[in-house]
Amino acid sequence: MKKNVVLIYPRLSIQSRTFLQTPFALVVIAPYLEKAGYEVRIIDIRTEPDYKDAIIDSIDDNTLFAGISSMTGSQLRSAIDASKFIKSRFDVPVVWGGIHATLMPLQVMENAYVDIVASGEGENNVVPLARALDRQIRLEDVPGLYYRDGSEIVNTGPADLFDMDKSLPPAWHLIDMSRYNNFGMQIGRGCPFPCEYCYNVVYNRQRWRTKPLPMIFEEITCLVEKYGVKTIFFYDDNFFTSRQRVEAICRFILEKKYDIRWYTTCRSDYFASYGPDFFKLMRASGCDTLAIGVESGSQRILDMLQKKETVEDSVCMARITRDTGIIPECGFMIGIPGETEEDRLKTYDFMDRLTSINRNAYITSLAIYTPYPGAPLIEKIKKEYGFRMPEKLEDWIDYNFHNCNFDWISRSQKRMLVAISYIPRFVFWKKKLRERYVNFWLLPFYYFMTWTAGLRWRHRYFGFPVEYVILNWFLKVRNRLS
Repeated sequence: MKKNVVLIYPRLSIQSRTFLQTPFALVVIAPYLEKAGYEVRIIDIRTEPDYKDAIIDSIDDNTLFAGISSMTGSQLRSAIDASKFIKSRFDVPVVWGGIHATLMPLQVMENAYVDIVASGEGENNVVPLARALDRQIRLEDVPGLYYRDGSEIVNTGPADLFDMDKSLPPAWHLIDMSRYNNFGMQIGRGCPFPCEYCYNVVYNRQRWRTKPLPMIFEEITCLVEKYGVKTIFFYDDNFFTSRQRVEAICRFILEKKYDIRWYTTCRSDYFASYGPDFFKLMRASGCDTLAIGVESGSQRILDMLQKKETVEDSVCMARITRDTGIIPECGFMIGIPGETEEDRLKTYDFMDRLTSINRNAYITSLAIYTPYPGAPLIEKIKKEYGFRMPEKLEDWIDYNFHNCNFDWISRSQKRMLVAISYIPRFVFWKKKLRERYVNFWLLPFYYFMTWTAGLRWRHRYFGFPVEYVILNWFLKVRNRLS
């Protein structure tokens, strides 16, 4: 009988009613195991009525390991629960992969319910790991691993970045596609920009890599023609690094006459450098939405963050998206170390300016800056503010921009910034918010929040944020119960 590997995708925080993405991190590494002769079983905890039953049904005497994806934040609660359950019922190694385990491997390995951390990109080490646990090769010869040898943690050294030319098509056949309404693919990885707040500088070493165009075309064809997918999200860290590549993809979609919509993330400066005709071509091929990290309305803050773009780039973005019909979903940050009240006011005013230029623009977030693992800015705030990262894996679960106990933010400022971070969602994003997350019984609360948010935003009054304290409490309780 074939040896098998069980791959598990943990639950995230609040789950959207209308927006569920496939467990992409798992379907992209599964084909390498299949090619090597192993059976792969995928469990998506988000879609299982009882994930424990699914684990019991999937793990058997031929299971080499259970692999669990990890992302900093609320997903860790589900990952920890699944790991503990597996260790309590089965004698199989529990392997953690993903961004959080890669960036915080030693801290993850402090836990008895994690046996191995597979750091870096799974395509590089998932098959060698399976072979090592199948006793075909030595575990110490597999790059990118952390494991225990007695009381010592062994690190086998970093794995190389994956060669995208060796990519295999995602194993969509291993999941029930009918359970999802958001399908994605990835044509490249990494980003050449040095943004101080981004983990990518460390994780992908500021290097951009891409698949060959014929491989990209084949994956699009598979999703559209075999699975009938109507919407595609490109998961790339920087989809627009090569203008020629994006144009080729747009022309392929138009030549094949695929009636699809697609979207991805984008920097504001590409609008100024690539110009309107480029984005008209994108719109004609089905691109109707772009998620854009504007971050701040203060040029001083953008420069401090090494964003390498200007406020006026975002003005250009608003105009081009208005004229082409592409909807920009814009994200901002506040509470950045060294930020002044003047910087924040510039950001608030700039949000109004963008939505006045393009009335179809969405402001999706005004997040409080939160130092995530791998971001270069962390080293600066360690020196200047004595910042210390969470000391235990469990401490990362509620680590988000609503729980910002940082030395550069006072207690009173924190309450105000948390309130401000919620307000744009109820002012600029209220339609999508209602569609995705608001059930019938939440409607009275939703209408109350949109009314108070509108008043607060118009008058720039963010004091005594009682309703947002209640909302934050409610979200915490709901996360723990879900």
